[in-house]
Amino acid sequence: FRVLHFGIIPDEMRDAAQEEDFVVRFNKLLDFLIKLQQQDDPKEISVKVITHLSLAHGDSSEDQKQVRENPIKFVVFLRKGKNFGWMEVVLDRTFDTRRSYRININWLVAAASRVEAQIQLLQRRCTKHGIKLFSFPHSCSGTDPFVHPFNAPPTVSIRDKDKADRIEAALIEKLGFIYDGTQLTSRQSIRRLQDTEGFVFSEKYNSKSEQYVHRAGTIFCRMIRDQQGWVVIAFIENSRHDERAAKTSTAVFEEVSRFISEL
Repeated sequence: FRVLHFGIIPDEMRDAAQEEDFVVRFNKLLDFLIKLQQQDDPKEISVKVITHLSLAHGDSSEDQKQVRENPIKFVVFLRKGKNFGWMEVVLDRTFDTRRSYRININWLVAAASRVEAQIQLLQRRCTKHGIKLFSFPHSCSGTDPFVHPFNAPPTVSIRDKDKADRIEAALIEKLGFIYDGTQLTSRQSIRRLQDTEGFVFSEKYNSKSEQYVHRAGTIFCRMIRDQQGWVVIAFIENSRHDERAAKTSTAVFEEVSRFISEL
């Protein structure tokens, strides 16, 4: 089936009032998505919301850093005259104001025009509620970000755990990124990496890699760690954006590169 990836990047929130306002807007968008579900579908759509306030009251923060598993899925029927089709909407089960929120659209039996109409409706709702919805590339979600040999992301190898930790912290604290979740990186793709002399990766398991997306939605940083804590940073460009966004992506890449070189 065909898949389209989208992501909501939360606003930068300076206080609890701004965070609460964003959660209210997100819940309005969620209400819209719930109404797309078929009335005879027995599944209950329930998204857990994690905020700084809920964490202060003892809510678990373990949901922030983990592989996205067991998402919410429901079918949306697309009817037009005698033509009949359907698509599947896939949502993250947890909404955390400290990380991106993923929405995927899957379809097999549906006219592209009908799917496009639903996506445009979703985008208009996001705009109405002041929510930033970005189209994400397939490479940021797959286990092999290097699958396209003529468009492979550039990488930087860091052979120092402390330095790697400081870079990862700086992505959020200084460089304008937000956490995007834990992605699996396949053993096959790791074997194709350049400049990995001295790295020790598992020969049996895929690597759990923390991933970050810039708040402009234009570039991702995937932190591919080995067993020593060393890291290969893969910079995945969001090529689904326009030319202006590509310039932003280049500027962000150069800023991160300067920070690394100055450590």
